[in-house]
Amino acid sequence: MTSSHAILILAAGQGRRFGGHQQKSLVPLIGGEGSLRRLLRQLLLLAPHTKTAVVVGHRASAVEAAVGALSSTISCCGDASLANGSPLTTIVAGIESLANDRHLQGAWVLFADTLYHPQALERFLASDADRPLLASQPARAGAAGDLVGLRIEPGSSRLLALGPEVPPTQGVMAPAVYWPRSFWGSLAEAADRGHALQWQVLRDHLPATAVTVLPLLANHTFDIDTPDDLAEAQRILVAPQAVACFRRTISKEERNLGEPDRLMGPGFQKHCPSAEHAAIEA
Repeated sequence: MTSSHAILILAAGQGRRFGGHQQKSLVPLIGGEGSLRRLLRQLLLLAPHTKTAVVVGHRASAVEAAVGALSSTISCCGDASLANGSPLTTIVAGIESLANDRHLQGAWVLFADTLYHPQALERFLASDADRPLLASQPARAGAAGDLVGLRIEPGSSRLLALGPEVPPTQGVMAPAVYWPRSFWGSLAEAADRGHALQWQVLRDHLPATAVTVLPLLANHTFDIDTPDDLAEAQRILVAPQAVACFRRTISKEERNLGEPDRLMGPGFQKHCPSAEHAAIEA
């Protein structure tokens, strides 16, 4: 069954903090797979019938080729001019590509350079509303509730979403935002006025318009901005795969009475089913 909301994935930015010469969402994390391909593969598994579009800009042809190699059902929109555009203009370009589909009632905005835990994606996909939804990493423990304000946390650059109970209960904005169709025009108008970021649009509509905060666990998203972030993302992904690989190997050896690991000179010999598993073990 086709979903009434779409998914926009932003993959247009130049990634200056990453060096600017690569499309960071295509840089391999593990097994040759970058963050964009990982996200698309997750969405194809969790929501195969949800309309999904990738907004391209920097190295657009490379992103389009990567998307096309994975699935013919995922579309690309945008052009090279968005490489130097703001996140908001990128979102507007994506929304314009969706506007003719009158079936759609809203769109989730996700980021190609962010790792999303499957449980976070499942929560996004299960949420559908006639108001904006703001997914937010928790600065402190807090339950879902109405967003009534935004402010910069003193002494840091963190933007905090204020719940009705104030002080703030939510943290850095925002690995995902859901925009109902009724707000699509407001996003375009805000971009025309020179706004660059989603939180500026939310701020303009508060408190007159209710916005729901969707709190996430602290480890359910990870944004890749720098080479150091990439190394940390690789560590995050390799650890569970290494455990899974050991478990599969142990299970196989117990079941088949295969040869276990053994000491070979100064090191150990490990029997692995593939070169990729050997790299994980290493």
